[in-house]
Amino acid sequence: TDSSKSRGVYRLISKGRRSEGSHVDDSWRAYAGRVLQGPPFQIFIGLSIVVNAWVIGMETDMPSLWFWDVVEFLFLVIFTGELALRYWVSGTEGFFDATGMDFPWNIFDLIVVSMGVLDFFGSAVG
Repeated sequence: TDSSKSRGVYRLISKGRRSEGSHVDDSWRAYAGRVLQGPPFQIFIGLSIVVNAWVIGMETDMPSLWFWDVVEFLFLVIFTGELALRYWVSGTEGFFDATGMDFPWNIFDLIVVSMGVLDFFGSAVG
């Protein structure tokens, strides 16, 4: 769940773990980690998931409304931003650590968001 994700991010921040060759100031990364684990951000992402599911249902019932593409794009930006922030905070090594408790969620989120990005660009080209 989102709370287990935040605990994993917190452990990475509290240990001061950085990927090799990182030029990012640890204080910015630590701040981003605190934002990720904070209740306001967790609530925002949780509500975004619920509202996105509701929108998908509404879009199925009313497919001809003009603004669905805009709404879908906004959710794609939110979820891509959240994934990118988690990746930046965790670093490549932490994000893809198969022994970490966040690994299955990281891979799941990466696949889902990647499919959304591919769908967006596929729709824009085609």
